[in-house]
Amino acid sequence: MAVFRAGLSTWQKVVAILGLVLLFGGFAAVLVSEFGTSVGSAGLANHIAGTAGFLAFGLGLLGYTAIFTADAWRTRPNNVEEWKHELRDGAREFGIVMLNIVLYGGTVFIALGAFSVVDSVLVPSLIIIAVCVSIFALYRRWRKRHPRTYIRARWTGLMLFMAGLGVVACTAGALETTKGMADALVGSRTAVCAFTGFDEQRPTGRYSALATTDLAVELTDADGNIVNLTVKEQDREALRPLVDAGGVARVVYYPRTGVLVAFESSTDAR
Repeated sequence: MAVFRAGLSTWQKVVAILGLVLLFGGFAAVLVSEFGTSVGSAGLANHIAGTAGFLAFGLGLLGYTAIFTADAWRTRPNNVEEWKHELRDGAREFGIVMLNIVLYGGTVFIALGAFSVVDSVLVPSLIIIAVCVSIFALYRRWRKRHPRTYIRARWTGLMLFMAGLGVVACTAGALETTKGMADALVGSRTAVCAFTGFDEQRPTGRYSALATTDLAVELTDADGNIVNLTVKEQDREALRPLVDAGGVARVVYYPRTGVLVAFESSTDAR
């Protein structure tokens, strides 16, 4: 990898250092936002920090994508014959990658589909499964007899993946950070709302320890508009005034980000 070898240009060294700062800083900001308070002005600040962390993470990825791309361009072919050779080998590698996807992934997908209906159509399903297994095994055997490296396809795929992920993270982070900044500048909104829905979104999977449970609350104001708020598990007590008020209360919130400031009981709400 270009970043871990000698001979980098000055701008590549600078981008590599800034990229590390953005990647780790962005990840830290997301974690702080995830486990910090989600209520009030501090909750809005944490929300902005988390979305800005996504933006920083995306910028870091794009920085390293630029380094890898520049390194690949520096080692590009120097004449027409070398270009033809590179393009021919690259096309062959990508063709084999696509063939792998079709024959490996396709046969598994079709076999699983046939297995799911084996109870209703036994013989045809077994035939389809047998054909898929045969194709998979024969192609696997052929690939072992004709091995091929995927240097060009691997690096091209990696750079495209990093660039795509970076663009998505930057776009999402910039949009959400803009909403947070707008809420910070304009301020909170107050409305009398009735409780209409609740969803407890618990993280699952291998990295669930890196996320907290989100409590999504749906409210309806006097004009029939839906108000969606999200409160972290650690701030569950902030919802108690809504329960104590019988599901109808005056709510102070940031409308663009859905950050709750407070519920206030209101006799006028009834």
